[in-house]
Amino acid sequence: MALFFGAKSKETVSVPDLDLDERELVQILSFIRLGIGVGFFLLPRRLGRWWTGEEEISTTSRMALRSLGGRDAALALGTLIALENDGNVRGWLEAGAVSDASDAVSTLTNWGDLPPLRRLLGLASSVSAVSIGLNLAQAFEEG
Repeated sequence: MALFFGAKSKETVSVPDLDLDERELVQILSFIRLGIGVGFFLLPRRLGRWWTGEEEISTTSRMALRSLGGRDAALALGTLIALENDGNVRGWLEAGAVSDASDAVSTLTNWGDLPPLRRLLGLASSVSAVSIGLNLAQAFEEG
């Protein structure tokens, strides 16, 4: 696999092909979501400043960030448990995609109040997560 850099140049950098199946990709996605969730749950002030760029994170914001962290941790654990027990992996991935879509909607509804870089990072990361989750979900049977 090669990645192209620059609009005019055709410089490439090689990226080794990763021989991962859907189950391994779901595990990676779930552990990333779990790490993010636990991080926001335990360190809402620190990660909130990093995520929003705001110096002061209010009590209400810390409460909301902890809630979002708990949500992501629960989605990750549910997905991992379903994967381990041949459960409804697809349903958990779809639920994660819905929560990621809500992040995208939240970014869009606050677009004008966000700094430009935060807008792009928020929207790109949430839309990417939706796409990855829904694509992986298709590899698993319903129910």
